[in-house]
Amino acid sequence: RSRAYRWGEDGLAGFSDKSQHWCIGLALWNERDAILKERLFGLNNAEGNHGEDVKELYFHVDGLPSHAYMRMLYKYPHAAFPYSDLVEENAR
Repeated sequence: RSRAYRWGEDGLAGFSDKSQHWCIGLALWNERDAILKERLFGLNNAEGNHGEDVKELYFHVDGLPSHAYMRMLYKYPHAAFPYSDLVEENAR
């Protein structure tokens, strides 16, 4: 599952300048999962039982239209995230 990131396209709560010369995003690790958390986990259209669906809790709390102020809330799991359990349950 390792990848090289060249263009700054991945990361939680990421943002960039207008011409995307400066890109920043957040990656987290809870020391229980085998991978870094740099994308929200979700099911694609074929895996989900009602279309594409993000299975994590995140909220865009506040923001100005000029993007001078933005606020996001992400409920980070402290236990191992149940990736395979979610895929199996939604396949039924």
